[in-house]
Amino acid sequence: MSRQLSVDPPVREVPEAVLGADNRVAVRDTSVFPWSAICQLEAVFPSGAALTGTAALVGPTAALTAAHCVYDHRLGGMARRVVVRAGLSGKPVADQTAVATRLCVPPAWQQRSEGRYDLALLGLDRALGYRAGWFRFGTFAPARLHGALINLSGYPVDRPVEPISLRGRVQFWSLGTVLEARPGRLVHTADSYYGHSGAPLWVRSRRTQKRLLVAVHSAAARGRNVAVALDSSRRSLLRAWIGSVG
Repeated sequence: MSRQLSVDPPVREVPEAVLGADNRVAVRDTSVFPWSAICQLEAVFPSGAALTGTAALVGPTAALTAAHCVYDHRLGGMARRVVVRAGLSGKPVADQTAVATRLCVPPAWQQRSEGRYDLALLGLDRALGYRAGWFRFGTFAPARLHGALINLSGYPVDRPVEPISLRGRVQFWSLGTVLEARPGRLVHTADSYYGHSGAPLWVRSRRTQKRLLVAVHSAAARGRNVAVALDSSRRSLLRAWIGSVG
């Protein structure tokens, strides 16, 4: 496995502490792929609550995130407004911003909040992907990822430390190891925090040098982080949704 996959090089690191030593790194240039295709997400729910998270472009007008970022029973169900900002770095820029016009959430999440289906696809009102690029899905079985190094990047609300006004608006990348991988579930050690929900996890093929999206970060449990692994059935579902939103 280690001969086939590699990771992106670190950017610049400021050590803190999350799961032991904090290896999160502020991304300095979000205008280049893959950082440009990673989006800050803001959702407003029927209850009036507003939450932030992360999404990743997976097509010209499609973004992938965690289902709980846009559907929460406690907050009234489906979010009534979702905005994504591709490659956000501080102040929002109009041509990097899109509004979700369609939210695709698995019934298994809507009905019983099943963790293995904590993913959602957003159909956007602007084709952000033509400028920012988008992720392709890895096509290998999740079991092949066991022990691999993996990338995660998104918008945690505890960073940067200063100024406070930029917290949740600066992208942070981290590197981890896959501890467990099976259909619908991936356990990893890449540092994350609130706001990273929905963030893409990807590997990089040594042969093609392409970044391959393999999971969607969803939660933390017992000192480890959990993601939804994109096995063949979930990839098929996502591709059908992507086709339906254009």
